[in-house]
Amino acid sequence: MGVGFVLVVLSLATFSNLSPVHPRFIVPNPDRNLVTSFSGQLLRAAQSSPRTKLRLRGGNADSQQSRSDTSNHTNDICIRKPDIDKRSYRFLKLDNELEAVIISDNETHSGAAALCVGVGQLDDPPEVQGLAHFCEHMVFLGTERFPEESNFDQFCASCAGYSNAWTSMDHTLFHFIVAHDKLFETLDRFSAFFSCPLFSESGTDREMHAVDSENNKNLQDDDRREHQLMRSMCSPGHAMSRFGAGSYKTLHDLPAAAGVDVRAALLAFHGRFYSARAMRLSVIGRA
Repeated sequence: MGVGFVLVVLSLATFSNLSPVHPRFIVPNPDRNLVTSFSGQLLRAAQSSPRTKLRLRGGNADSQQSRSDTSNHTNDICIRKPDIDKRSYRFLKLDNELEAVIISDNETHSGAAALCVGVGQLDDPPEVQGLAHFCEHMVFLGTERFPEESNFDQFCASCAGYSNAWTSMDHTLFHFIVAHDKLFETLDRFSAFFSCPLFSESGTDREMHAVDSENNKNLQDDDRREHQLMRSMCSPGHAMSRFGAGSYKTLHDLPAAAGVDVRAALLAFHGRFYSARAMRLSVIGRA
């Protein structure tokens, strides 16, 4: 493993305190942030023998044969690549079961990452439609470790990069790109989205208006009109019939009329669905 791989593996330590609980089969876990971090172990192991001491499950793209070891439920995954591709690839599985692909490229001028969470609009509770999309917005408004609102966007911009996210039917994807020498620090900030977002009361109503503005902007989009028409034809009791984009009406007015605390629903939603086992991470950096 080269220096680039070691640095990226060290960066993954910031994701080690995410709950491994699988969201679709376990009730909300109030202790999700109490998972023991093994950042120190990761640092020591990466300095010596990352593959054997980290208890990371993975493989690389050095051979064309995939191997498996069913005795300890550990898989070595071979990532096939074209002969002209000079990048190095490696699959890792952290102790909390977050799966990651790290890519080392000694010619890139940028560092980037994308994290996909297996939760989307179909997981919205019927009483707060658009909650998955709203949650995607809210994680950007500060974390316990970096409490300033919009801190992450500003940091990425200061590092010659940017960040964005979107919510689909069954997954939510977050991504960023920055100067290659800022990857480690950006990953540290990025990981806080998923382990310790603030979801401040002051930001909740303002971000509801932001979601509503986004919806109003898209009202004339024919693709979205077609999609919503399809939803309207679904059975009223099916999750597909819900308004996944969200609006101020679905996020504020209707829940308020029904006596629903949207911030409490948001905290429960993030606590239940944003778990390591439901996440897939891809990172690229310089070797």
